[in-house]
Amino acid sequence: MPLTHADVVTQRGESSARAAAARLLRGGVDPRPLAILRIVIGATAFVRALVAYGILERLSQPTTMRLPYVPWLPQLGPAGIPWLVALWAGAALFFTCGCWTRTAGVMLAAAMSYVLLLDEQTYSNHLYLLVLVVLLLVLANAGGALGVDARRGRVGPHAEAYAVWLLRTQVSATYAFAALAKLNPVYLSGATLAGYMSPDLLVALPEAMRLPFVLACSWGTIALELGLAVALWSARWRRVAVAAGVALHVGMVALLPPAARMQLAIFAIEMVTLYVVFFVPLPRPAGADVE
Repeated sequence: MPLTHADVVTQRGESSARAAAARLLRGGVDPRPLAILRIVIGATAFVRALVAYGILERLSQPTTMRLPYVPWLPQLGPAGIPWLVALWAGAALFFTCGCWTRTAGVMLAAAMSYVLLLDEQTYSNHLYLLVLVVLLLVLANAGGALGVDARRGRVGPHAEAYAVWLLRTQVSATYAFAALAKLNPVYLSGATLAGYMSPDLLVALPEAMRLPFVLACSWGTIALELGLAVALWSARWRRVAVAAGVALHVGMVALLPPAARMQLAIFAIEMVTLYVVFFVPLPRPAGADVE
């Protein structure tokens, strides 16, 4: 039976879609931006290991109640804490230097995942995100530049395009989920943010300005996070989004009391550095508009 014009158009469309998918899955991109991201994420993971050491030490105290997150996971004794942290920190250093990058990345993700699932008191959304980013950088061949592996020719001189897409999607999902999770009466009332803010900051404000300030920060955070989830994908709005994202994270760190700033500062560095993936040129089908 002869093909109709509609059938021909449909087949061409399906062929173009398959070509675009194949180009994305097999395409290579400049590995240098991913290498820069690997260096920062690796250094961040190293600092996070030092933070985890203090958390694990407190958890090992006899007076601390244990709340296992995964009941069947082997528990860590006090003698094992230095060894686990040393493994975590060592893997982070190797990952940062791009030396045996894939192996170091998998070991780093495994050590962090163990701590993540060890106890409800060691679980952290920021740590969970760090695990995901490290694994995606492993998939992306982030050791393809600016490291020992690249210098010695152990890996190919390109990064995987599909992993860049996944990293972009992870950034957007993080902002979108964070904003949607805040759409509840307690957060919208300003009570949640007021409870986390530095008391010195609130005391420094005139009493009549405290509630409007907290409400503006609460609602403004939601608006910025929703905007970032979308605007980073737009070539037109990307630079504005980066500036807004930096302001958001710096502002959130500044709002907290000094004792609580470390983990949020690590998260801020992690997220802002991830913006680099939106500036990596990706392979596109022939005839497509340039991003």
